[in-house]
Amino acid sequence: MPAPEEYRFTKIDDAIQRLAQVANDLSKILAVHEQRIIQQEKTADNITDLVEKRREELEEKIKTIYETIKKEDTLIFSETKKLGEKISSIEKMIWIATGAGSVVGYLISVGINYLKR
Repeated sequence: MPAPEEYRFTKIDDAIQRLAQVANDLSKILAVHEQRIIQQEKTADNITDLVEKRREELEEKIKTIYETIKKEDTLIFSETKKLGEKISSIEKMIWIATGAGSVVGYLISVGINYLKR
């Protein structure tokens, strides 16, 4: 049997070797976790950039849609105004025709009454 002092040193050496192995294993685990964190940060940055890009694209599309609606609104207003003018013109012609018809009818009735005498 080894001397008690040697036995203690052997135990201390074994403990030191085990602690060194645990420290080495912990270093490997930390390195792996650090790589994962770095990869997740890169992924988060990529997602943030992608979201920002999509937001800008959406804003541009909304702006385009708004401008298109504005142009269409102006066109519709213009066409409505033209149709209103045409309807007014047609109404004027109807009133003129009605008035002329009334005058012609009156003249015919006066003429018939004149001829009957």
